[in-house]
Amino acid sequence: MSRLIDWDEITRRGLTWDNRGEFPSLDGPEVGAELERLGRRLDEVEARTRELGLATSKDEQCALALELARLEDELSGPIEGLVHLAYIEIAVDSTHAAAQDLAGKAERLQARLKHGSAALDRWLGRADEATVRSWIADDDSGYLAGSLPWRRALVEEASPEESDTIERLTPHGPLAWERLYKNLVGSLDVKLTPEGSERQLSRGEVQTWSQGSDRTQREAVWRARIEAWRPHRSTAAVALNGLVGWWIETRNRRYPAAGREPLHIPLLQSRMKLATWESLRRTNRRARPLVHRAARLFARGLGVERLAPWDLYAPPPDWAAVPRSIPLGEGLSRMEEAFGTAMPSMGAFVREAVSGGWIDAGSGPHRRPGGLVTGLWRCREPRIFINWTGSPVGMRVAAHEMGHGFHFSRCIQSFRRFEDYSWALLEVPSNFAELILGQHLSRTAPTPEARFAHLWQEVLFGMQMLSTSPFGLELSLQIESHRAQGWLTPDQLDALATEAWEKWFEGSVQPASPARWLIDHHLYLAGTRHTGFLYQFAWFAAMALLKLQQSMGASPFEKRYVAFLENMHRGGVEDRMREHFDVDLAQPEFWEGALNLMGERLTTLEHFLDERDLAGDP
Repeated sequence: MSRLIDWDEITRRGLTWDNRGEFPSLDGPEVGAELERLGRRLDEVEARTRELGLATSKDEQCALALELARLEDELSGPIEGLVHLAYIEIAVDSTHAAAQDLAGKAERLQARLKHGSAALDRWLGRADEATVRSWIADDDSGYLAGSLPWRRALVEEASPEESDTIERLTPHGPLAWERLYKNLVGSLDVKLTPEGSERQLSRGEVQTWSQGSDRTQREAVWRARIEAWRPHRSTAAVALNGLVGWWIETRNRRYPAAGREPLHIPLLQSRMKLATWESLRRTNRRARPLVHRAARLFARGLGVERLAPWDLYAPPPDWAAVPRSIPLGEGLSRMEEAFGTAMPSMGAFVREAVSGGWIDAGSGPHRRPGGLVTGLWRCREPRIFINWTGSPVGMRVAAHEMGHGFHFSRCIQSFRRFEDYSWALLEVPSNFAELILGQHLSRTAPTPEARFAHLWQEVLFGMQMLSTSPFGLELSLQIESHRAQGWLTPDQLDALATEAWEKWFEGSVQPASPARWLIDHHLYLAGTRHTGFLYQFAWFAAMALLKLQQSMGASPFEKRYVAFLENMHRGGVEDRMREHFDVDLAQPEFWEGALNLMGERLTTLEHFLDERDLAGDP
């Protein structure tokens, strides 16, 4: 079936999507009518919310809560659909005026619905178990059955008035600090002075040169980036103190029962139990010898005594035969082959996405960087946004987004809202797709040098997940802990970053600049804290699933994996993994599969370098 797709033609013309099946135009009467319809229905949500606050009898409260749940079920998808439609158009063209206008209007509708959902959650938190069970029995849609335990566990203890005030002030508090940081990032002057002549780098050049094969250039860009932040240290510290201080204060007001466990709220938001995270954290600590071993191997491959921070994204050595730029058509063809080898349904998805017009991999001056995936509500189709670079790292990014797209294609018929999903689980399909692609490219490489190069990329990314990701989480946790005691100066933040770096690398990599807290954008997100655990979970789970696939067999695993994607929104992390893969996440056995696979890859790299040394190759 893949012969029906002319991959060379795709390279020549690119891929662009057509979203007119959702609405003929973003500023047309159809969108206006839909906004008005949703606004009227939200008037009903607000009326039911007020009535629920005044109701005194249990029967009346149950009836109003059930009506609110049904309205939430009805409106969540269409409203999120408008938000996502606007954002994917803005991704292609950040100057798209109609998309920006729609985004603003749809987000206001989303905020109104969120207010009603918060009232429902407060009622759920106060209602006794028997009342909730009878209430669920009356909900013939089954909408809340899977999410109910998590919604009841994450109920605010602040009054409705206090909670509403916090929400109304958020744009002027944490969101303002986040915007300030983003403005700083956008205004940075990263300058190099090669051969005495100063040159200012674009954001794209900073990213490309930071991952280039010239080690001297990588170091120069690294130091120039740090130097560009120097005039903004105090401003960034103020923003970070404001964000973390707001998080601590509002968490204590809204969720005082969370106690001193900083991950209590993020874990509940991801529908993950503390026992799961503790088991994974213990496994990550046991992985430090693998990190040190990987660092020594990479230093050996690069011909240096010790790895440096600017080497953590280094490509394979020049003698490793990897094409530096892969055309779009060839890259998607390889992806289809890789996915199809692992799971036929996943390979078929690539062909369907290409022929169905679900991908935008075009070019333009106003495209946002990176990639994203979402779904169109009316068409019930995924949309995949890719900035194709042709580099090995770019291939990984594209595979990541295609993994998300495959998940969307399997669950989009039942999709309602992102809040129904664990954010930790959402990243598993994307990481799994990256691993499948990397494994296939390594196995099918035409020469030993090419195989080494692909394996280098896989192990390098694994090392980042085992070291730089937990370093970032450690730093985030330490900043919160110390911020709870008072204001943090730039020098204190430097000291915390230095301490966290040494804790995870233990000398296997040269010390990083203390200013690492300036360049980690995850620290400056207003919506949540400590996102590092999400990425650690996703990578570990994807690696362990790849190991499980090897032992289980491709066909039996595919059936389980597809069912897992289709039912991901039902219940918590542990329930989904136990039901579909028969694993207990609180036990170390499942996570050890990831470490075993990483160890096998390190051994393969080591053997290749040994053979090269014996052959006397330079």
